[in-house]
Amino acid sequence: MSLKDKLTTEVNSWKQIINSTRAASQHFQSAKTNLIDQLPLAEQTTQDIQQSIQQTIDKNQFRLDHLQDTVQHLKDSTQK
Repeated sequence: MSLKDKLTTEVNSWKQIINSTRAASQHFQSAKTNLIDQLPLAEQTTQDIQQSIQQTIDKNQFRLDHLQDTVQHLKDSTQK
């Protein structure tokens, strides 16, 4: 293999590496843009989940309070 052929092979190898790097960079930029675009949806979903959890806590607290009132009422009625 001549020096020219070796250099051509080496240059072609570097071209492939550069092209692969460009493609990877473009893919990364596209993924980054997609993530940035999805961020508001993720934030809204997080808020929705937090609100749902709070509603569940409030509902369970109401039930617990009602049970405690019932227990207290039963205690009071048995002591009379």
